Amino acid sequence: MTQRIEILLSCFLLLGLPCSPGQGRGTPEELQKKDDQEKIKRLFLKAINAPEPEERVKLSKEILELDSEHAGAIQLLQRSEEDLKKKDIEAKQAGEAKRDAQKKEQQAGEAAAEGEKAVAEGDAAKARKHMERVRSLMPNHPSLDRLNSGVSALDSQIDRFRMLLFGGGVGAAALIAVIIVWLRREKHPYLVVGNGTLKGEEIPVEGDILRMGAVEGQGDRKNDCWFPDNRGLLSRFHCELIRKSGRLFIKDLDSTNGVFLNDRRIKPAVEVPLSGNTRIDLGRAVVLHLRFRRRK
Repeated sequence: MTQRIEILLSCFLLLGLPCSPGQGRGTPEELQKKDDQEKIKRLFLKAINAPEPEERVKLSKEILELDSEHAGAIQLLQRSEEDLKKKDIEAKQAGEAKRDAQKKEQQAGEAAAEGEKAVAEGDAAKARKHMERVRSLMPNHPSLDRLNSGVSALDSQIDRFRMLLFGGGVGAAALIAVIIVWLRREKHPYLVVGNGTLKGEEIPVEGDILRMGAVEGQGDRKNDCWFPDNRGLLSRFHCELIRKSGRLFIKDLDSTNGVFLNDRRIKPAVEVPLSGNTRIDLGRAVVLHLRFRRRK
């Protein structure tokens, strides 16, 4: 504010005092000059009180159009342009910070999902690794309490196994056998719908073949699972999952818009092997996530 007052005083000194009444109205040039001076005073007062640098720059330039040597306007223009540059830099930094925060939030969400999946699979080490990843990205992420509880529960189970195994020799061999059987239980595949009105629904993969498409059936051909598709991207008989020799495969049934595994399109009519945590995209219309779980 002190700087503004100094500039204002300098301006008034440069402009000089108005003519006294006894001096007459003067020539047209003098009258025009006096009008310009009055306008400059009004513009200058408005400029030094303008809250935004954009407005101060605009008003300063208007003053300099009337008086190109107006010292106060020149000084105010320079400072306002510096403030404007600073404002642009701050806005850019704020935008970068926002994008960085959004990126961290996305990464934390992905790590949290992987951590919860590891908890469901009973993998305490993997779950802990993802939990620490979430904590490093977003210390206040809402999933941390849930992940911590899951990891603690897994640690407790491991501790109980150790106590039973090493706390006494009786039944140790039988306990080891039970653990081995538990670990060797067959993992059963299932699909989780990742988008659309059926998002979150689980589809068990049972039997030797699971056919999927846009319709329930046509003629003698039937689908085991069909999805609503108002955009017409999904073929009527799009693909099928095949269980063979303990392994799982997927085959594109010559669909129009293809089948994508982790964003890579597979060749039609070719059985492609699947592994856990695969993202299956049917014609860019339906997203499915392949998961495995042990049955109780």
